[in-house]
Amino acid sequence: MLKIYPGIFLLYFLLTRRWKSVSGAAFAGFVCLLFSVFVMGVEQNVTYFFVALPQQLKELPYLFFYENTSLPSYALYFDLLSPEGAKRIGTVIFLALLFLSLYPSSMEPLATKNKNMIMSIDYAVIVALLVLCMPNSWWNYQIHLLVPAVVVAIFLIKQDRVRWGLLSLFVFSIISLSITVVMSIDNDIQYFIDMDNSVRMTYIVLRGLPNIILFGLPFFIRWQIFLGKPYNY
Repeated sequence: MLKIYPGIFLLYFLLTRRWKSVSGAAFAGFVCLLFSVFVMGVEQNVTYFFVALPQQLKELPYLFFYENTSLPSYALYFDLLSPEGAKRIGTVIFLALLFLSLYPSSMEPLATKNKNMIMSIDYAVIVALLVLCMPNSWWNYQIHLLVPAVVVAIFLIKQDRVRWGLLSLFVFSIISLSITVVMSIDNDIQYFIDMDNSVRMTYIVLRGLPNIILFGLPFFIRWQIFLGKPYNY
């Protein structure tokens, strides 16, 4: 079955006027659809697009044993909003951040000698944004944060001097992610249910911080480049 979230990359290709990528993405989507029809059948695909997918788009953020790491879910963890309110606010934040994420590359051409690094940073921002703002972003989705983590690491290595602020945030995000992953692997759900509330809330915050940091770092770097900051890339 085709996933709708990669469609954000098609929007990116359109805004950056990368017409070969647009046609390639459209062709790849068509091939994947044909493969899905061949494997699952026409009826299953029709049901997915006209029944299951609309239901998924209406899905509200919810908490399932502290595994949801999306930005809207934190309005529920801290009892700030209803699920409906959390989804509305999350949608507004997503659209605003998506606009700001796509703006730099849509306003300047990518036909430069450093376009590969610029595009990699853009991809990192988009991937991290999806992990951050999906209504329900479960902890195993954080494997996708490897994309921004690798891109940011390469960018930092390319600099002629240590960028201590960026490096500190990057290291903290990796440590935080590692701690919570280990806790999830080594313990079952009951462990988190029986956990002291203050410790549980610390775990919940640590679990979500890598989403924010690994979106914020490439986002900040991209805007710094757009504004003319003299980075090596």
